[in-house]
Amino acid sequence: MIASISSWARSKEAFAAALNDRVHEPYRAENAPLLGEVRDDLPAGALGATISGSGPTVIVWADPHHAKECSVELSNRFPDVEVLWLSTSAKGAELAR
Repeated sequence: MIASISSWARSKEAFAAALNDRVHEPYRAENAPLLGEVRDDLPAGALGATISGSGPTVIVWADPHHAKECSVELSNRFPDVEVLWLSTSAKGAELAR
């Protein structure tokens, strides 16, 4: 499970709504067994949760001001799961030469 930060989103509400994947998620959700549990009780400061790729990794998108608390809460709730606190890039992918 990964707790990530969305520092570039202008509207938290719009960002949270954009996380609703009705195309791919329905058939991938079974590969991410913790997704439903996390979504049913999002940690404080979380904007939403998605599946990374085809699973089982769950990404919890958090307000940058609450990311640490979100990460700690997830670690406490899921002690057998590795929680990583990551940040996003405003620049996107870059070609390394």
